[in-house]
Amino acid sequence: ALHFACEYWSDSLISFTRNGGYGSFADHLAEIKQAVLLLWGRQDRILGSRGAEQFRRLLLYSHLIWLEACSHVPYLEQPQATAEAILAFLPRTS
Repeated sequence: ALHFACEYWSDSLISFTRNGGYGSFADHLAEIKQAVLLLWGRQDRILGSRGAEQFRRLLLYSHLIWLEACSHVPYLEQPQATAEAILAFLPRTS
């Protein structure tokens, strides 16, 4: 959460949102043919929870995993659960 303390963080986030945010490339997400893992904290106050379902719908080959008691930074807040989800998602090579 160090970025919250940065000067102009709030202004930048507001500008990003007003200018379309992630919606600016939403039309191109369906072009991604690679499998995508979406790890989303259930208590994400930066992106919220609606974005997770939107990304899941737009990314044709996506798999959404909700992390409970987690906000915007799963790899810091729940590193074990994050690692387990990634390892389970990766294709087996043996």
